[in-house]
Amino acid sequence: MLKLFDHLVSPLAQGVVQLVREFGCRTIVRELVREIGDMDSSDLMQDTSGTKSFAQFLVEVAESVPELIVPAIDTLTVHLDGESPAMRMCVLGIMGEIVLRMLSVENLDEKSRDMRDQFLDNLEDHLHDVNAFVRVKVIQIWQRLCREKSIPLSRQSQVLKLVVGRLQDKSSNVKKNAIHLVTTFLEGNPFAAKLTLQELQSQLQAEKATLETLKGKSGSEEERRKHLTEHGRQKAWLEREAEIIKVIEDVLKQENTEILLEARKEIGLKVNPEKTKDMVMSRDGNIVRNGNIKIGNLSFEEVEKFKYLGATVTNEGSRGKRVNTFFPDPSNINDTREEIKHRINMGNACYYLVEKLLSSSLLSKNLKVRIYKTVILPVVLYGCETWTLTLREELRLRVFENKVLRKIFGAKRDEVTGEWRKLHNTELHALYSSPDIIRNIKSRRLRSLRWAGHVARMGESRNAYRVLVGRPEGKRPLGRPRRRWEDNIKMDLREVGYDDRDWINLAQGRDQWRAYVRAAMNLWVP
Repeated sequence: MLKLFDHLVSPLAQGVVQLVREFGCRTIVRELVREIGDMDSSDLMQDTSGTKSFAQFLVEVAESVPELIVPAIDTLTVHLDGESPAMRMCVLGIMGEIVLRMLSVENLDEKSRDMRDQFLDNLEDHLHDVNAFVRVKVIQIWQRLCREKSIPLSRQSQVLKLVVGRLQDKSSNVKKNAIHLVTTFLEGNPFAAKLTLQELQSQLQAEKATLETLKGKSGSEEERRKHLTEHGRQKAWLEREAEIIKVIEDVLKQENTEILLEARKEIGLKVNPEKTKDMVMSRDGNIVRNGNIKIGNLSFEEVEKFKYLGATVTNEGSRGKRVNTFFPDPSNINDTREEIKHRINMGNACYYLVEKLLSSSLLSKNLKVRIYKTVILPVVLYGCETWTLTLREELRLRVFENKVLRKIFGAKRDEVTGEWRKLHNTELHALYSSPDIIRNIKSRRLRSLRWAGHVARMGESRNAYRVLVGRPEGKRPLGRPRRRWEDNIKMDLREVGYDDRDWINLAQGRDQWRAYVRAAMNLWVP
C-alpha cells in the first residue's frame, strides 16, 4: 500500500503507532522495518516514489516509537551504502530521532553510549555524502541535536570543524544550512562566559589562595614528609602513576628501536622512513600517544592505521569499542566488516570502469560474465579466506553481486503486463548458473582447513601453534565476543557432522582430518 498510495503514508504510520500503544502489537514495527530493509537497493533507486513513501513512513514511526525501531535498525544500515539517497536520508533521520529521544539523557550505560557513538559517527561520515540533498538533511539533523543539547561536549568541536568545511561546499543549499548550524553552535556554546566580572574575580582570588596553600605544603623535604600521611603517599603515587608509566614506556621504546636500527646495519638492511610507520595497539581508548619517533636523523610517523598486503590494520583492533550489532566506525575498526566494505568499494570502482562493456549489446552475456569473474570478482574476494561472515556481511556482498548481474543480463519483459521490469534475484541466479559470491567465499575459506590442521599438529615450540591455543590474560570487554577464525573452522566441521569442540585432537590424525576436509569441500565447492 505504501508503494501504490503515497497519500496514505501518514495515516498508515499513525495506525501502526495506535496498534502498538493500544493493543500492544510491538512486533509489527520490527517486521515492517525488516521487510523494508531487505529490499534491493537498486530497486529502491529506480522506484523513487515508493522509496520516498517508505522513508517517510519509517521516520514518522521512529518519531513516535523509536524504542521499537532500535532492535531492527541493523537491517536498515545496509542502505547507508546503497544507491538511494532517499533511503540514506531515512536511515540517518531515524538515527537522529533515536539519539534525540532515547540517548540524550544522563547516566547512559556503556551499551547505550556505544550505540549513540555509532549513530553520531554515521551522521559525521555523511556530512561528506556524494548527494547534496543527503548533506543538507544531515546538517539539519545536527542542527536539531545541537538545539536540543543532545551532542556530547567531547564531540562538539569535531562536528563544528566538519561543518565549517561545508561552508566551501559547491551546493548553495548546503552552505546556507551549514551557516545556520554554525550559528546554532555559537548561540548554544556551553563554554560561553555568562558570569559577571565580580563573580569571575572572586573565583580567581579563591583559586589563587588555594594555589598559595599548595605551595606552602610543598616547601622543604621535611615539611612534605610531615604533610604526607600513608593515604597521601598512595594518592600522590596514583596521581603520578600514568606519567611514570609513560616515561618508562618511552625509554624502553627508544632503546628497543635503537637496538633494531643498529642490528639492521649488520645485515645491510636499509630503513625507509617514509614507508616505516609506528602504531600502538591497546584496548584502552584513552591511551596517551607518544607521537613520532625520532632516532638520530630519522623520524618515524605514528599512525592509527596502515595497509599490509592489501588489508587494513588499525590501532583499535583489540578493543571492544564500537564493535557491536549496530554500526562499525568506518575508519578505526580492525575487523571483517570494515575490510568487506573496503573490498566492495574497490569492486565498485572496477564495476564502473567496465560498466559500458557490461551493458553493451555487442558482447555476449557469457563474455560479460567472464569479465565479471576475471576483473571484478577477484578484487572483491581478495583475502576472503580470513573473513568471518555474518548475515549482514553476506547481504552486502549479495546486493553488490546482484547489481552487477542485473547490469549484465538486463531487463525482462513481463509476460502478463508486457512491461519491462528488472530481474528478480531467483531469476538472476538461474541465468548466472554459477556459484554465488557467498559460496565462492566459503569454498575458498575451506581450503584454509588444510592449513588449520597443519597448525594444530605443530608442537608448542612453534609460534603459530602458541597463537592458536593461547588465551590472553585479563578481563575481556563487555559484549558478545567477535567471531574468530577458529569459530569458522568449528562451524564448517559441524556442517559435515562433527560436533565435538576439540577439533585440534581430531586434526592430529592426518587421514581422518583429510576426510573431513574433503567432505566439507564437496559440500560447498562446485
